[in-house]
Amino acid sequence: MNIEDTLKNPWGCYQAGAFGPDEEFEAHKNGIVEGVSQSARLSYRAGKDWSLERFLPFAETFARKITQEVNLCLETGRNWSDKRFLPVAEIIAHGVVQRVDLSYDAGSRWSNEKFYAVAEILAEGVAKDPDWSHQAINYWAQERTLRVKETLAKGVSGSLKFSYFVKNWSEWKQVEEIVEKDPFWERIITSERKYTSALLNFSEHCDHQLLTDFPLENLYEAADLFRYARKKGKEELFLKSFSVVLDRGQVRPWLDEIQNRLRGNAIGGDTYRGVAV
Repeated sequence: MNIEDTLKNPWGCYQAGAFGPDEEFEAHKNGIVEGVSQSARLSYRAGKDWSLERFLPFAETFARKITQEVNLCLETGRNWSDKRFLPVAEIIAHGVVQRVDLSYDAGSRWSNEKFYAVAEILAEGVAKDPDWSHQAINYWAQERTLRVKETLAKGVSGSLKFSYFVKNWSEWKQVEEIVEKDPFWERIITSERKYTSALLNFSEHCDHQLLTDFPLENLYEAADLFRYARKKGKEELFLKSFSVVLDRGQVRPWLDEIQNRLRGNAIGGDTYRGVAV
């Protein structure tokens, strides 16, 4: 295939960069790179397979193309050598953080050299979601989590549930300093232990001020019914319904309706949906 035909074909351009003679590459390098950069996958392969001398002058061009396919960003961090990755580390990292789960995976799988080059970027990607922040605190290497401690603390504090799970860990005391401003936090940490799980789940679905203002004995009654609903596989329906009736100020009749259904005194309908929903 002559060079004119090669330049029309992204795969041919990749091969020219990987295997073509130096004279031909030098004479047509801009066209070759333009052809390869039409494809994120070929841009990724060029980063792995081309010589450093050919790759590095165009590393940013290839990296920006790779960010159009988020999964490839993760693989780039795993499979490019440090010499190839580090010059474009921030570009690739900003591609990864388009997805929270991949931000977490990068923090778990990338080498220390790659992780620490973009640690704060990856942590900010994870911190978009309290659950993933909690997982990072749990499962990333400790030296990594401590490097981005403030960012992960803010991330996990977006949920009282996940904040509760880390509140007693000595390195993460700052999480409680953040969430203790939440009106419902005091009720959670001072509740009877058997109700804690239910209250944490309520906090994920309901307005915290309304939960705080709700009579405690009625809240505990709802917690008991929630535990029963969970055993019956109706957890999500219960939480959704509870949130609705709490917003409407109709929790008491809803709880009574559930109790009636459980006693067999009501006919038809779903036990947890209730007449109020």
